[in-house]
Amino acid sequence: MIFATKERDVQLKRLDKLISGIRTNKVELLDILTEIATYDSAEAEIESSIATLLGAEEEVERYNPPTIDRIAVYHSSNVLLYSYVLYAAIPSLFCKEILIRPSTKALSTMVKLHDFLMKQADIPSQLLPISQRKFREQAGQSDVVVFTGNYENSLKVQQTYPQALFLYFGAGINPFIIGEKANIEDASKRAVAARVYNSGQDCMCPNVYFVHENMKERFLATLIQEIKELQIGKRNVPGM
Repeated sequence: MIFATKERDVQLKRLDKLISGIRTNKVELLDILTEIATYDSAEAEIESSIATLLGAEEEVERYNPPTIDRIAVYHSSNVLLYSYVLYAAIPSLFCKEILIRPSTKALSTMVKLHDFLMKQADIPSQLLPISQRKFREQAGQSDVVVFTGNYENSLKVQQTYPQALFLYFGAGINPFIIGEKANIEDASKRAVAARVYNSGQDCMCPNVYFVHENMKERFLATLIQEIKELQIGKRNVPGM
């Protein structure tokens, strides 16, 4: 069981408050997220976060995770809100303490986001903008460690938590494959949209394209045209 019924009710009400706060204060949240994300990707991230929070109770009841004392999170440098929901908000249903080390690349934005979320709901999480060494000292007895970043670095960090469940999240090649029967116009639009999503700041952005030899010339022509039509502007402007 994941906490006594009364305590679980408190945790679920906390997530309800978080959802309500995100919806009510969406403009403020967008201002925070668009410090590093595009407007369109920030909006998509907010909607994904709300949808995930709405499904949290059912998911936790289905898998019935054991109660744990502490999760240590090496947070991502992008997709800050959605990652926070996955690594802290939902685990608060079965974890008593969540320690988060923000990425130095997004430190100021992450501090603002953490403060914003804590105003909406009192999640049992702490943001610790300290060195990895100090963070390891403080989070040394963690039951679960979440690491987002470079794979080689993850191997080094994993060695310092030999007893913990270690979860690694990183980037991949994410190939985009276009077969001989593909709709080239549609494929080109999707190829560009996938590559430039959030200005390319997403671990799912494709880094390689495999195109059937018979489609190569047509694909390149339509791809170049799609790229020429891209609009470039400020992050907080829709459509950029």
